[in-house]
Amino acid sequence: MLSDGSVHQVSREREPELFASVMGGYGLFGIVLEAQLEVVPDVMYQYEQRTIDYQQFPQLFTQKLSQDPYRLMYGHLSTAPGSFLKEMLIYTYRDATGYTDPIAALKDTSQVAPTRFFLNFAKTGALGQEVKWFAEKKIMPLFRPCYVPRSQALQAESCLVSRNQALYGSLGALKTKLPADTEILQEYFVPQDRLVPFIDSARQVLEQHHAVVLNASVRVVHPGDIQLDYASHDMFSLVLFIDQKVTPEGDRQMTSLTQAMVDATARQGGTFYLPYQLDYRPDQLQHAYPGVKAFFALKRKYDPAQLFTNEFYAAYG
Repeated sequence: MLSDGSVHQVSREREPELFASVMGGYGLFGIVLEAQLEVVPDVMYQYEQRTIDYQQFPQLFTQKLSQDPYRLMYGHLSTAPGSFLKEMLIYTYRDATGYTDPIAALKDTSQVAPTRFFLNFAKTGALGQEVKWFAEKKIMPLFRPCYVPRSQALQAESCLVSRNQALYGSLGALKTKLPADTEILQEYFVPQDRLVPFIDSARQVLEQHHAVVLNASVRVVHPGDIQLDYASHDMFSLVLFIDQKVTPEGDRQMTSLTQAMVDATARQGGTFYLPYQLDYRPDQLQHAYPGVKAFFALKRKYDPAQLFTNEFYAAYG
């Protein structure tokens, strides 16, 4: 429903401009009344974990991970000072060939308490960060929800996880009860052949700003049919979860860190995710998203009354 009350049924084929605007418009174009979603069956996956040097990842992905029938894949970079953004855990899920047993019911395996403990412990300093990374490599895998059916009970290395279970997670672990701290999520996107130099630049920026990084993940991102698409082609993203003090000085430090990270991303031909904190400058937004002026023009076309707004549009529109 647009601001004039008119209701439109849109898709990639029907009113594609409005469809892309609503899908990637951060609520600025209208209200979604109904949505038709495609779903896929729940299936069983074979889970694997390996540790590599971060410089090996692009070649490993190109030559193996993107070629083999992996269904899910992501990586975690070390946040420990001794191997900061250098050591990398790769998690992969592929079809469990020949699996015929019934899929087990979804279980609550969110591990909120231990995850929250290690995140808070990482804030105490170098030792806490080293312990947190050791736990991620060696301790937390022991609690993964592996399902071993009777037909595979003798295979000690077997770890089977259903798709629904692999994608299940609780946001409870992200809720901190420490009154002096908050945690900031950021995401940066770079061409796949620029990941290694980007991580090197990101490491330098984060160390110069004395950032307490609680988690650093790498994932694959594909283009979407949306306005202000952060991936114009297949890219890698670096997702950062950073501790911040809840003080004016903490805000200033995060603004400086964010702008330095955006500049580091721009040097590698990358972009950044817009809706988190509005710490980036207008010129940085324009450089990363050359179509942003056209985006705002479309917003005014479909919402001339300026009924729909948000902090992003108020700051940059």
